[in-house]
Amino acid sequence: MLNRLTVSTLLKAVILCTALIIVVGFSLNAWSSWGRLQQANRIVAVSAASADVFKTMANIRADRSTTNRH
Repeated sequence: MLNRLTVSTLLKAVILCTALIIVVGFSLNAWSSWGRLQQANRIVAVSAASADVFKTMANIRADRSTTNRH
C-alpha cells in the first residue's frame, strides 16, 4: 500500500486537507458573525421601539401642561 503513495498524491492530500480546514474555519466565523448581526438587529428594533415610547411620553406630558383645566 505504501508503494502507491507518491509525493504528488501526498501533496494533493495535504493541500486538500488544508483547504478544507480553512473553508470550515471561515464558515464557522461567518456563522458566528451572522448570529451577532441578528442580535444587533434585535437590539436596534428594541431601542427604536423604546425611543418611540419615550417620545410619546414626553408629548403626553407637554399636552397635560398646556391643556386648560376647569
